[in-house]
Amino acid sequence: MKHEAHTVVMPRTIAARHYVDLPGRGLRNLYVFESPKNDKRLAVFGQVCFWHLMLAEGNPEIRRYILCSDLASAGSAPDTVDVHFVDETVERWYFSRRGLPKEDQCPYPIIIKTEAQIRAAGLLPQNWRFLCAARTRAHGKYAGKELLVLSGLFEDRHTVALSEVIALPDIDVAIMLAAIAQQLAVGALRTELKKQLFSRRSLLSRSAE
Repeated sequence: MKHEAHTVVMPRTIAARHYVDLPGRGLRNLYVFESPKNDKRLAVFGQVCFWHLMLAEGNPEIRRYILCSDLASAGSAPDTVDVHFVDETVERWYFSRRGLPKEDQCPYPIIIKTEAQIRAAGLLPQNWRFLCAARTRAHGKYAGKELLVLSGLFEDRHTVALSEVIALPDIDVAIMLAAIAQQLAVGALRTELKKQLFSRRSLLSRSAE
């Protein structure tokens, strides 16, 4: 298991009114959420952007992502995200074709993210919204004990039911769920998230190292 260092809870605030009044927002919904992958609170516009970032949170190949509006300190709604992968490559994600630059004007490969891709992902987006929320609830809590217990369950078997894990005595269920979510996010654990909702019936398995 990959252990996560203890973190200190820091105040996280978003001035929602600032984002609501940004030019170019139009009628798009505002989504404010905690990003475990970036360890900060983010505000984005539009469901296509939001759900693709939920998928990014659960992709172990992605190290982090940066809203281009943060880089430019621009007073406009964020439509573009630079996605940094573990292998050091970077992609620039667009969530509409509006304002799309020419390829020779962008330092990174341009990737268009669509609503159709979200639908094709099945239950993955909803599951990662839940798993991100689980990590947020336990933000700043030390998960060393839960990770050790979780690791011990896989010493003599390949698969463990979530119902068994959260029924163990002397663990904090909220911290355990956050630890499992973190292990899924980094690829240390696997479970079916595309075809079924993450629940007590989910079967966890250790990824091949």
